[in-house]
Parts: sequence; C-alpha cells; structure tokens
Amino acid sequence: MRLGARDAKVKISFSHLIAVQIKDETNPAESPTPVAANGSSPDMTGQSAAAGHTASSASPATEESDGDLVNRGIEKGKKGDLDGAIADFDRAIKLNPKDDAPYYNRAQARRLKKDAAGAIADYTKAIELGSTNPAAYNNRGNARSENKDLDGAIADYTRAIELKPDYARAYYNRAFTKETKGDKTGAEADFKMARKLDPQLPSEQSAVDSKNNGSSGATTVILLDGKLKLDIPPDFSRDPDNPKEPKTVARFSGPDGAWGEVLRGTHGLTPDKLDGYLKMRVAEYSKGFNWLPKDSHLQWLKKDIVTIDGRTWADWRYVPMLKGTKDYSHSPVYTRFLTTSYKGQLLEITFTSNLNTDPKVKQEIDRIIDSVHLEE
Repeated sequence: MRLGARDAKVKISFSHLIAVQIKDETNPAESPTPVAANGSSPDMTGQSAAAGHTASSASPATEESDGDLVNRGIEKGKKGDLDGAIADFDRAIKLNPKDDAPYYNRAQARRLKKDAAGAIADYTKAIELGSTNPAAYNNRGNARSENKDLDGAIADYTRAIELKPDYARAYYNRAFTKETKGDKTGAEADFKMARKLDPQLPSEQSAVDSKNNGSSGATTVILLDGKLKLDIPPDFSRDPDNPKEPKTVARFSGPDGAWGEVLRGTHGLTPDKLDGYLKMRVAEYSKGFNWLPKDSHLQWLKKDIVTIDGRTWADWRYVPMLKGTKDYSHSPVYTRFLTTSYKGQLLEITFTSNLNTDPKVKQEIDRIIDSVHLEE
C-alpha cells in the first residue's frame, strides 16, 4: 500500500475480529510524508516507532525494500494468502530486524491462522522494539485471552488505555475479560465507559450473550432469550444492533464482505405453510437474479424441508454457476438459508459469502448453519 511518494510502514488492515465479543484494532502507522492514508479515521491513531522514517532505501530502486515487502504482505493478507503474507513479513524482518512494523503485521496474520502463541511473540517483539501503538497491546491482549491468560490480557488492555485514554475497544475487551473472571463490578464500569466513548459498540448484554468454545475458536451467540444458539467462527463478528431494523435479531460481518443475519418476521408463518413459503422464495430468487452474467445461472444446491432436533426447517442454498462448470467451490455469493416457524412467526437465518470466493468461507457458513439450535 502506497501512502505517497515514499514507502510507509502501515499496520496491517486485513485483520478480522477474533471473536464476537473481543474487538481487534487495526491501526495504520502515519505516513512519513505529508500525505495522509486514504480512508483513515479518527479511530486509527496508533503510530509505530518506525513511522517517523521511511523504509530502508539504500538498495537500488529495482530491489525490494523492507517497506515494499510489508506493503506487499498486507495486500496478500487482504486476499487471504496468509502464508504468502507471512513470508513477505519474514523477509522484511531479515532486511530490517529493528523495525516493529513487520512483527506487528506478522502477528496479525498469525492470529488469523489460529497461532495465538506466535502472534503473542510477535506483538511482544514489536513492543520491545519501541512500538507505542496502543493497538499492539489491545491485540496482544486478545491473543492472550484466547490463550486463557486472562490476567495478562487485562494488563495489556490497561496499558492500551494508558496510551490512549479514549480507547473504547480496549475498555470493551477489558470489560468482557473481567466479566469472564467474575469481576462484575469492574466489567460494568468498563462496559459503561466503552459505550460512552463509542455508542456503536455492542451492548453489555450482547457480550454476555456470547461464550467462547475453547479450542474450536468459535463463539456461541445466544439470542431470543436463550432459545436460539449458533456458533460463529473467529473471522465473523456481530454488528451493533440497529433500532431502525426491528425485524433483525442479529447481524454479522465476515471476511471480505461475507455477512449473515437472523430475521424475525412480523407476519404469521405456521409449520404447515413452510413448504409453500420455500417454493415461493425459490421461485422469487430464480427469477430475480438479473445481475448474473449471461453465461451463468443460479444453481440450487438444496431446497428441502428437513427436521432438526424435532423441528421442521426449510434448508435452501444456492450459488451462481458459469455454464459448463461443475465445481462451485470458488464461486462467489454462496448463500444458505435456514427458515422455520417460531411461535407462529417467521424465523430465518441467512449467511452468504457475498463476493468472497475462498472455499473456506463456504465451509464456515455451513458450520454456522449446522450449529443452529432452537428451543421452543
């Protein structure tokens, strides 16, 4: 990523939230040139110790500098090539082992690969090299929390807050960790401060209505007064509730535009009408996809009435397919629905890969839907 005429060490921007209740921070270092980073926001104020100087440029212009490698690694990470990103950060470290930026970025990539211990080591090295970026402490706290080091996580969130007193995410993460340790008074105070600093953060109840599933990395989200449960993987996060959308019970954001939502209808839907509802929706979707290229069609992978835990559901899923192709694993917009009648009303769970073509996202969507558990 180029921020101007000269190279800049930029904190990685492809990191996703590690759990629904834990908020990661991705802070770009400021450019050493007067040109500001495109898309920067007031929340991105962290600065690397390396931000005050340009990338190593003693080598000829035709050779890659450590800054080039960091920036290229960031781009690879955005595209899901974590191994390629880590390889570039490794090379950047060899060229300039005293720069904190590649360590910080490699830590982000390692966390996405579920290597919490490796991420902690890299965050620590970035800090030892002089990084005063509060995000380094916040994100190391998240990794420590994943490693069950709750005291270490709280210490890191506290240090992040010392460096940035208006750091809402660090307050939020410390609140959740205190809640996990049983410090309800401390958690309540931190939740209150987090919401004061950033009203868009999920509420305290949203955090309490989630629990981490240990080694799986998934977080069980609990909705509808404890009746509905589903497991959300680490690279999906729950969005803040929107009072303007009363039908939306919960909404989630995933990697590269993937998303999901849980909808509660306001019109009646009884179990005996579920099959008719499914046929109607399938017909609507089959006719309504005018945006598909002429050489493609909507492939229905499933559109069946199924029974899960004694309850009747409509399980329907599709993916756009180019003519002549049989493998849909790298097609975009893989979408799966699970629909049922709950207390006489529609309840529908939807997850889609959107434009993300990574087959792993499709597998994650299937795991999310397969984890759904609903009690009457």
